[in-house]
Amino acid sequence: MEPHQTLKSPDSGATEKQLLRLGFTVDLCSSDGQNFKKLIVHRFHILPALELSAAYHMKKQGKRFSDLERLLKLENRYDYYLALNVGTPDHIIKALQSALDEMKKDGTYDRIKQQYE
Repeated sequence: MEPHQTLKSPDSGATEKQLLRLGFTVDLCSSDGQNFKKLIVHRFHILPALELSAAYHMKKQGKRFSDLERLLKLENRYDYYLALNVGTPDHIIKALQSALDEMKKDGTYDRIKQQYE
């Protein structure tokens, strides 16, 4: 992958900054769904995306996640989180975390993830 290639980026945040640091020309856009449609019909060739988001959008277009080729991982430092309002009661936060932990433990999380791969 040549750094001078133009690629689509869904926002003007951390993704864009990282790509610019790597020497890419970035064409900002606003819709992941539309971008995956354009990627599929070769309007552009590179699209940064989260794995689950990419799997979801590919499936929505009748394609397989495995049709994509992973080029590089942009960032190893960050994970994405479920964001809750600061006013969310602690018992709800604990219940959500407990449910997610259980889903990972019993394999439900991986089964859901596989539906989009």
